[in-house]
Amino acid sequence: MRIVSTGGRIVLEHAAEVMERKERFGVTDEVINERYLTLQLDKGATKKPTADTLDRAESKALSYSKDSNAVADYFALCRSFCEQAGATELGV
Repeated sequence: MRIVSTGGRIVLEHAAEVMERKERFGVTDEVINERYLTLQLDKGATKKPTADTLDRAESKALSYSKDSNAVADYFALCRSFCEQAGATELGV
């Protein structure tokens, strides 16, 4: 995952490895939406994720051998980050 700023625009790009896991584990937009709604209802620190939070979530998504929830959590956190930062998410 990389976050870049060009011309006043913030862009979040996903690593190919995470996209492969999303596809391999069958993580659908519906599953990501459910995880995202759970995030929005919780009052934890992940409600307003930082770049460090995304890095940790990405590492977790890549290190767990067959955990589709970790992958869905990563994408839900990315969506939340993009909404908070006014960023555009690429590669979803």
